[in-house]
Amino acid sequence: MHIRIENQLPIAELSLQYLNHEPVELNHVLIDTGSAATVLDTDCASEAGVMFHVLSGKPAKMYGVGGQSEWVYQQLIHDISFNHVTFPSFTIQLGDIQGQYGFDAILGTDFLKRYGLTLDFGLIS
Repeated sequence: MHIRIENQLPIAELSLQYLNHEPVELNHVLIDTGSAATVLDTDCASEAGVMFHVLSGKPAKMYGVGGQSEWVYQQLIHDISFNHVTFPSFTIQLGDIQGQYGFDAILGTDFLKRYGLTLDFGLIS
């Protein structure tokens, strides 16, 4: 995963693949240790084949700095791959973060902790 610092934020580039759909390149993914949940932009999700599942998902609120909240759709997804590493199941939030914040996705602490990922700022150029 290529990570760069942009406006003092760690931004990653990664490939997203869902089931047997074609991979989608996400070039503006925020790695956010202050975010409890991982959020995927709805347009990027749709392009990758991830769709809202009314029966298995539910509306939820995403809270940001200052307590502002926005509605997202939270659901369990199976067989999602980031940079060719497949995760068998993961609960993700889907929301309009590209239009609101300019990110394709936000990798939150739920993702980082579950998969034992660490971020070493000393290695990021």
